[in-house]
Amino acid sequence: MDYNTQRKQITLKEYGRNIQCMVENLVNVEDRNSRSIQAKNLVELMKQFIQPGGKDNNDLTHKVWDDLFIISDFKLD
Repeated sequence: MDYNTQRKQITLKEYGRNIQCMVENLVNVEDRNSRSIQAKNLVELMKQFIQPGGKDNNDLTHKVWDDLFIISDFKLD
């Protein structure tokens, strides 16, 4: 069994462990174009976690991209 207490600490708890696992998998994608497309889709998903109402603004998008880089430990380009 795999318990959360035995796993790596969550970097940003507001997104949860599933988003962190998705980011860790995203870092391992070899193809840059595929990784960029998946990163854009992941950012849209993360925005829904932060603001479920759906209002889109540049500040929220910028914050979520910054959070994505923080969760990935700045391994994404």
